[in-house]
Amino acid sequence: MCPEVPQWFDEGLAVVISGGTRYLASETAEDRRLVPPSGPLPVTLDEWLSAASKDAGTYAESACQVTRWLRDNGGRGPPVSD
Repeated sequence: MCPEVPQWFDEGLAVVISGGTRYLASETAEDRRLVPPSGPLPVTLDEWLSAASKDAGTYAESACQVTRWLRDNGGRGPPVSD
């Protein structure tokens, strides 16, 4: 059984993959983070929908957290076994 991925990671990874400069600095920047997380990020879909509808910065915060995770984990996650 695979662990569940928190919604903030899913959404932040989508931003990173898309290269969305609305939420990230350009790829040539030393640090792509625009907005560091200011607190716990939404874990469930319901929490995400509520938070993101009130503050679009939630996407930038999530992208920031994902870029940190990617940096700290060599750019990818551990292998997943079936």
